[in-house]
Amino acid sequence: MNLNDLPRWSPWPARLLGISPWEAPDRTVEKVDAEYDKDKYAGCLAFYNKAVAPECKIQITGIRPGEKLHEILISAPESRHTVELEDMYVIQPVHSWWELSNWPNGVPLKDGFEYTSDTNEGQLTITDLQKMI
Repeated sequence: MNLNDLPRWSPWPARLLGISPWEAPDRTVEKVDAEYDKDKYAGCLAFYNKAVAPECKIQITGIRPGEKLHEILISAPESRHTVELEDMYVIQPVHSWWELSNWPNGVPLKDGFEYTSDTNEGQLTITDLQKMI
């Protein structure tokens, strides 16, 4: 494989091949705790508990180091080659053979766009979640 064919938006291929150094982030329990709102996390659990099993009791024990509350579903670098359709996003491959015209109705995303679970405008209600399960 030609190294020029590796995706330019991700540092991981170069790190995995030993071309670029990687250093583990300096994480402490204090830093992780500072990033997460425990009350909001408990609220999320209570919300899903009402939808899935309202008879169950929840015991909040706190967040563990490294545990995430939210997911980045489309990162800013990925948004450069992502299009929005009426009911979904399509993250297109970064390959020389891929034609952007494969999704002609797709609308390119704004530069720097991120789709994350905490800022998603289409948040489910308890009723929505119950209909899905």
